[in-house]
Amino acid sequence: MGSLFAVALIWLLPVTIASADVLHDLAAKQSFAGDFEQRVLSPSGGVIETATGNFRFMRPDYFWWQIDSPEHQLLVATGDTLTQIDWDLEVVVEREITAETRSALHWLLAPRSELEGAFNIELSEYAVSLTPVGEGAGFLNIVISHTADNQWTLRITDLGYQLLEFSMVEDPAIVVDASGFTLPELPF
Repeated sequence: MGSLFAVALIWLLPVTIASADVLHDLAAKQSFAGDFEQRVLSPSGGVIETATGNFRFMRPDYFWWQIDSPEHQLLVATGDTLTQIDWDLEVVVEREITAETRSALHWLLAPRSELEGAFNIELSEYAVSLTPVGEGAGFLNIVISHTADNQWTLRITDLGYQLLEFSMVEDPAIVVDASGFTLPELPF
């Protein structure tokens, strides 16, 4: 019986190590940048909307999410301030970022210890599922998959069971530093 238990442990150990790598790999990144495709899916899986653009993240609290198509918008977080620019509507909105107002994407910048305190974490072979502990997160869960060397997929289920899916292709040639989070000059 003891040898059967040992065989089971040996069989499960590589899966446990592999599954821990997704969260470990993400948490170990000081910065990363690239392009994304964002899809909004209905609860039945139909595509409601698609957008494309580029992103930059840098720990501990720099975030850049630029939507180029079909609309032109930019979300920039620096420190505890989030700025949203909408060129089509010619609107700029700034708001404070707190633990309660942090977006699902902004959680990508959180250290692992903070994620462990705020979420129930389920690891699988190539993904990690983060389900908020308590109320007020604004979403039901986030699933992060590392699908290839430079490819990540995020699936965020909102409170209405609508699914936001982000396919991100990291470009290691992009050097990310604080100067890359400066807000652009605006004509309005």
